Amino acid sequence: MRISTLEGDPAAGEELFQKDCAACHGGRGEGAFGPDLRGAGVLGGAYLYEIILNPHNGIALAGHPPRMPELELSKEEALNLIAYLLSIKDSLAVRKRAEGALAKLAETP
Repeated sequence: MRISTLEGDPAAGEELFQKDCAACHGGRGEGAFGPDLRGAGVLGGAYLYEIILNPHNGIALAGHPPRMPELELSKEEALNLIAYLLSIKDSLAVRKRAEGALAKLAETP
């Protein structure tokens, strides 16, 4: 299954994230009780879809709960949440590139 940001609504996904996920994963996905999700997009949409709908299939990470709780989301809600997670990855990458460019400008005489 190929998942792209076009298949979900990132704004609706962010609302869902804030309601159901932020308590464990942080308000911006930076991690708290649950792991940092800002780079979760590299896992691919199909993997995220599977983990969101079937969290018992996930991999436990050291220092984090053994698995994510079952949220009982619809397919549409899962796709919206994935679209949001992919947008976090994209904005993080853009910010890192911008920070690198600003650092180079600061070093230029």
